[in-house]
Amino acid sequence: MMQLVLFAIVVVIIFYVAIIYTNEALILLAFSTMLLGFVAYLYLVILRFLVDTSINAPITVTDAQKTLTIRLAVKKRLWFLVERMNVCVLVENELDAQKKTKWFELTNVQAGSSEYPLSLTIDAAGNYRIRIKKIKLYDLTGLFYLKFRVQHLFAKKRQRSEQICVMPKLQETGVVLTEPVKKFFGDADVYDPNTAGSDHSEIFQVREYRAGDKMPSIHWKLSAKMDDLIVREDSQPKACPVVLLLDDRREKSKQEFGEFLEIAAGLSFSIMDRGCAHYVVWEDDENEGEAGLRRVRVDDEESFYSFLYEYMKSLKKNNARKTKSDLRICYDEIFRAENYVYLLELSRDLRLTKYTYNVTTPQILCIYTGGEHLRQMEEMEIVL
Repeated sequence: MMQLVLFAIVVVIIFYVAIIYTNEALILLAFSTMLLGFVAYLYLVILRFLVDTSINAPITVTDAQKTLTIRLAVKKRLWFLVERMNVCVLVENELDAQKKTKWFELTNVQAGSSEYPLSLTIDAAGNYRIRIKKIKLYDLTGLFYLKFRVQHLFAKKRQRSEQICVMPKLQETGVVLTEPVKKFFGDADVYDPNTAGSDHSEIFQVREYRAGDKMPSIHWKLSAKMDDLIVREDSQPKACPVVLLLDDRREKSKQEFGEFLEIAAGLSFSIMDRGCAHYVVWEDDENEGEAGLRRVRVDDEESFYSFLYEYMKSLKKNNARKTKSDLRICYDEIFRAENYVYLLELSRDLRLTKYTYNVTTPQILCIYTGGEHLRQMEEMEIVL
């Protein structure tokens, strides 16, 4: 805009001087300058409908404070030259609606399709949408530019945004497993691959008969077929003795919610790392099948990162949640047929409380404070 104003001032000054001195050369120069501006603007308008852009992120999951490389594809039709163009990329965190923009400069854009790597650094964890917001096209002289949004009538429908999940920083905390947790038995759809059990619905292995094996464990049909005694060993269900309940219903600032994410992720990872399978539960308005509660099983790194991705994806802007009187009571009502040993509840005020099954008195393990939560997690030890 400033360049256009300066150009208009220069044209007016040339006309003014030409009229005062009745100089034909200056009048010709003034008209030539006006013609230059008109041709440049017409050139930019044509370019607007010949240049199309799209964005692609090879990696859709990354860690906070790491440099992320995205690829900007520019498609230019016909032979029109583009010496310089600026692209505005918008990065929006869908957890707290925080936005920031960054301009990138591209030079000597070739005809056809070209790709340009763009580097971004995202500081905080969250669910981010990255999209192209605006483009500035410059004429061949570099004096004039046309700024416009990327979508226009003649543009093909291309991928103009990418979803990036930025994981929170992981801080492990000490976890000590007690015998009731180690020897917990319950129904589950997952079975221990290394230990035989007593669940008749799933076969752990079949093997030759050994002295001391019980007669009911003999697989008579297979024994008759093999002409030798074959024993069937049943599987051991790998139930979850621990439940981690995330109560995130209060609206939080960007910093507070980042701390909540880091504590929740650190607790789940630490329990998983000790070899303890557990459920992570949170309120999800879209999950109508379980009265608005989402439950995910975590027993290895793959399921841990799957939980983090699902949890962050389910969060709404400003972290708006429906109000329930007590999520723990709601969980016990929905899953009343399943028991556990301990339930850990991380509440909205960063308070970690431990509930023991069939014990009414809870135990407050820690009240995390802002800015000190990582140090507190490193120093504390949880007995489960």
